Amino acid sequence: MGMGHVPQDPIHPHGQSSQFQGRERRRTSVGRHSRSERSDLTAARRARARWGEERAAEWYARNGYEVIARNWFMRGGELDVVARRGKLIVVCEVKSRANNNFG
Repeated sequence: MGMGHVPQDPIHPHGQSSQFQGRERRRTSVGRHSRSERSDLTAARRARARWGEERAAEWYARNGYEVIARNWFMRGGELDVVARRGKLIVVCEVKSRANNNFG
């Protein structure tokens, strides 16, 4: 026996079934910041996104692709990088992280 007991089934409040258990994750703490702190966080996220898009475009250029569009807007959204090498066209959505953790 370990440090504690883990029940087989989740524990539900009296009168509720597992069918209506609801979500267990809560929102992040972004709402706890002041308006100026949120503005700073937004600016930092945008800067990180621009940095990641620049690195991706540089990678394509270094590997023989011609970058034909960056931040191209269309009805369905935005494409971060569009590149071409010969007849091959690559559409790239860039995701940037604040740290090196994966997942």
